[in-house]
Amino acid sequence: MNSLLALDRLFTSAARPLLRTSALLLTVMSGGLLLIPEAAHAVVTGSCVQAQGGSSCTAGDVTFILVGLGTETDGCLTNSDTLSIRLGGQLQNTSANTRYDVGMYIYNNLGAESATAVSQGYAYNGSSCAREALRPAGTNNDQRCTFDSPAGSLNLLGGSGPFFNGDGDTCGDLLKVGTSTTCDSNADGKWDDSFFIFPTPVTLKCSDGTNGAADGFVDIPTCATWGQNANEIGTAGSCADENDVRPGTGAKCNCQNINSNVPSPRLALSCSCSPTTVRSGAGLSNGASTACTVTFANSLTCTPNSSTAERFRCGAASYLQFDTVAGTP
Repeated sequence: MNSLLALDRLFTSAARPLLRTSALLLTVMSGGLLLIPEAAHAVVTGSCVQAQGGSSCTAGDVTFILVGLGTETDGCLTNSDTLSIRLGGQLQNTSANTRYDVGMYIYNNLGAESATAVSQGYAYNGSSCAREALRPAGTNNDQRCTFDSPAGSLNLLGGSGPFFNGDGDTCGDLLKVGTSTTCDSNADGKWDDSFFIFPTPVTLKCSDGTNGAADGFVDIPTCATWGQNANEIGTAGSCADENDVRPGTGAKCNCQNINSNVPSPRLALSCSCSPTTVRSGAGLSNGASTACTVTFANSLTCTPNSSTAERFRCGAASYLQFDTVAGTP
């Protein structure tokens, strides 16, 4: 278990909250705000889990909770729009044994999806996924964190590792569930979860309804993958990076359609002016004017939570602007 604390709202002056806390966590560390480190590499985009060897994803050994980091640079206006957000992954091994070379997949196809919708979600069978591995990995078989005495090499909760390394390669692993006197930041007698920050923002479609009826919030399909045995993932059994992470067998993945708390409206713009033509033809003087009415119709039907700030309610459009003077930003 870990010491992550869920908050209802955590955002910067230019951002809004990312994820609904009933399914996801907006987090701070027990000692203060979670800091986002400088990116060491870009998030890799490639095929999704089925194309990487997943065939059922029925195992539940590893739990992958998507975590919003409180920074969103844009928002949704329609369900064909996109948004870019900073994300992290909280990973927990719920099995009785160590799980190796853990991968995190987030569906990020921005175009039309040709795959058939399935219960596992599009991170399983979609055409494009962002993916990451737990990196860097710590010293082989070191089970002590930097705050332990004597100190070890691991930093499971900081977002950028090093993470547990049980097989000696360069991808991080998850130690088996059990009691522990090390890497136990909240003194609950259990090994901390691992928390990883995606090094660059992930751009997603503003899809709503992929996991059932549309409810006015963006759906984010995710999967976790892992190997059941050491030296099962990667070339010659050695995982090098996020390009290698995949299910060790067809079942060794856990997928879900996460319902976020990013509002997803369905706006349509209409504009009417009277008179409809201004300054047309010779002899018209400068200063002619017209009155225009701009209307945004939101076709989404949902039931807003009245206790939530208006801009964060289902189907709300918070990133809307239009020019009143042509050619101006």
